[in-house]
Amino acid sequence: MGGSFASGALFFLLNLAHTKALSKNTEDLHGSARWATKADIEGTNLIQAKQGVYVGGWHERSIKHLHYLRHNGPEHRNHPTQPDGIRYRSRHAPERTAYAIYTRSPATFSVSSMGSFTDPANEDLFKLILKTYKLAFI
Repeated sequence: MGGSFASGALFFLLNLAHTKALSKNTEDLHGSARWATKADIEGTNLIQAKQGVYVGGWHERSIKHLHYLRHNGPEHRNHPTQPDGIRYRSRHAPERTAYAIYTRSPATFSVSSMGSFTDPANEDLFKLILKTYKLAFI
């Protein structure tokens, strides 16, 4: 019994030493994401933009002010104006497919919430969107 305990302890210690040796210099193995600092945000010119697409917000605690972050680069202005969209796996139910349908417009951009397509009250709206963009569920 003592021999099996000693063998198990030896195996554990060798495995621990091996794992530590393999994990040297891997602090950012899974990425090095972090929250942006004030300098990071100011360096992006997102605070200074007065036009463009809203990409987020930053609350400056020292002056208790919410700065809207906007991007006004050519990436969102030079897209075609026809309807567009993406299809993707639902994040919370991988067996389901989700759709994002939108119209790209060169001059205007607005975001509004019209509720959820899973709400029966929005069935007609959903049918209209599918018809407008010549889409259908299979």
